[in-house]
Amino acid sequence: MSIKYSISRIKEKEIDALFEFRKKVFPENNKQMDIARWRWLYMDNPETAGSIPVWLMESNGKIIGTIGAIPVRVKVGMETCVGSFCTDYYVDEKFLGLPSFKLLKIMLAVSPLNIGMNFSGSAQRLFQKMGYSDLSANLIKVSLILTANGASLNNLKSLLKHMGKQALRKAVSPFCCEAEVVTKLPNSYQFLWEDIAPSLQVAVIKDESYLKWRYESCPSTDYRFILLKKNGTIRSLAVVLIQNQNVSGAKYGIILELLVRPGDRVAAVSGIKACVDYFEKQECSTCFSQLSNSWPINCFSIMGFSKSQYDLGAMVLAEKNKDYLNKARIPQAWTFSLGDTDRY
Repeated sequence: MSIKYSISRIKEKEIDALFEFRKKVFPENNKQMDIARWRWLYMDNPETAGSIPVWLMESNGKIIGTIGAIPVRVKVGMETCVGSFCTDYYVDEKFLGLPSFKLLKIMLAVSPLNIGMNFSGSAQRLFQKMGYSDLSANLIKVSLILTANGASLNNLKSLLKHMGKQALRKAVSPFCCEAEVVTKLPNSYQFLWEDIAPSLQVAVIKDESYLKWRYESCPSTDYRFILLKKNGTIRSLAVVLIQNQNVSGAKYGIILELLVRPGDRVAAVSGIKACVDYFEKQECSTCFSQLSNSWPINCFSIMGFSKSQYDLGAMVLAEKNKDYLNKARIPQAWTFSLGDTDRY
């Protein structure tokens, strides 16, 4: 005898019941049990239109499964679509199989572009049978350990200063800039993004709306924007985070975003240096960067920084009949990295 169940989008009055179900998955103090953070991800997201992009599977009045889709706008060539970052997929073990498959299929139907993390080999084969193309081979992230060969932040600053002088010699005009650390994104950032966007083939649309939601309004993490300005104009914008290592208690700095105009090496180097200056003042012992544009990566790798290039372990699912998405199957076409859900 088959067990009856239903699948529907969550209503706001059902959120407390959802978190009762999530207790089976997450420990009490896990950030996934933070309702304010959950509301920010799904309800405050600027791309959430209408109903909340979270689905519940219910049987006999009880929640037995759930899946979410964090919406994000993606530019592919001249086209724009709202992709879905697949998250929070949990089903009671009694309902694994066809019911859980139906839950997933309903979520996938929302967007032509779906991004998920750490899919098993069997899951990948299943999606391909469902008619999806896997674009993850072109989704590459490069991580740079900016304290190369155990060098201190002070040595790193000297190296950046030397590199900056070399770039200045090649610049047409002198580069006098001011660095500013702020918690609020300035409205003038939009002019920088408008100059960056046309050069990107495939990218998350990191306009003012996205950055304010993603970093400024995040309730669980304390981010900073580091602006580099010349004559009042933003030349680069970095998003940084300081974290404590659990074991040693040492602090380390992470550069999550570095947004500069295409080919502006002086702004890239000076922007990184401004981040390092900030980390040093905060007594950080190490600095990491996650960059996705190839040209600044090559700049820093020449300086001897450690570089590791690896597949994210992600699966980017695109409907095969979406030709403009399939055209992105070219080397280096993916100029962004989403990271895993912990980045949110």
